[in-house]
Amino acid sequence: MNVKMVFVSYNNTSREIYTVNLDGTELKQVTYSKENEIKPIWSPDGEKIAYLLRASSKEGYRIKVIDADGKNPIEITPYPLYARDISWIKDGEKILYSSSPPGSKRKFDVWYINSDGKKEKKLTDNDKNNVSPSLSPDNLYIVYESYYGDNDGQIYTMNFDGTNKRQLTNTEWKNIQPLWSPDGKKVMFLGNVAPYNKDIFTINSDGTEINNLTRSEGNDWFPSWSPDGAKIAFQSERDGNIEIYVMNSDGKNITRLTKSPCAIDWGPIWHPNGKRIIFLSDMDDSGCSIYMVDLKGKKLRKLVNINSKLSQPDLFYKKHFMN
Repeated sequence: MNVKMVFVSYNNTSREIYTVNLDGTELKQVTYSKENEIKPIWSPDGEKIAYLLRASSKEGYRIKVIDADGKNPIEITPYPLYARDISWIKDGEKILYSSSPPGSKRKFDVWYINSDGKKEKKLTDNDKNNVSPSLSPDNLYIVYESYYGDNDGQIYTMNFDGTNKRQLTNTEWKNIQPLWSPDGKKVMFLGNVAPYNKDIFTINSDGTEINNLTRSEGNDWFPSWSPDGAKIAFQSERDGNIEIYVMNSDGKNITRLTKSPCAIDWGPIWHPNGKRIIFLSDMDDSGCSIYMVDLKGKKLRKLVNINSKLSQPDLFYKKHFMN
């Protein structure tokens, strides 16, 4: 399987973006900047990379697009707008994101913009903060989080053009970070069921059958759907340390994959073949690196050897290479 990874390498002064084949070959630095660059994501065809950047912590993030080799940079939002939560629309022509433009007093809304920086459109416009947009697999609907303050928040859906907004959850606790299932029939999200206690939930796309999948006293978060939607990988501190786990999509058969008592393992994403998990860990002297493990917790392998801290991997593969 031909799989490429984009990730962030950082030290005390800067953050730069690299690409590499998942077998460790063809490592390439694609940005060279004095600004901080984060959250790189592949375009659907693997030809471009979008990411966020800012000059200092006093400024908001802008969105930039480059070719996969680092050439032809386009800053599609040249003004600081506190952008976050970026993702590509499947046709590769638009980018979905949430942001707080200048003059909005840090109120966030959901937007999309053409990947060339033209035809920006605001999709939400109310007195709440609207963040964490996720596009359905058929490109027709967006699920997102809407809230007033730190202690409230529910999940909503809308059509891709911003019409037909509908509240999906109505709970006593705050719900955040919704994600569509690969078949578009369910939405997964985090519920703050108690102070310092997040659980992983699913709900049908029509708002029925809400299910708490984890029910643990420790935090369970950063969930990730397997490519076929049958399993969910996540990080949890249920056993006292932050480790990587996998479970069936109904919450059954929870299996711990990593055992790093002196390290933190976090941020799991799936290998496209559905047989391995890629995650971040500080288990070695580099401070943070990217590893891969199989679904039995075996065949642990470090994917990148760079003498700096690594974060925020995103994968791209061409489907005709699937085996």
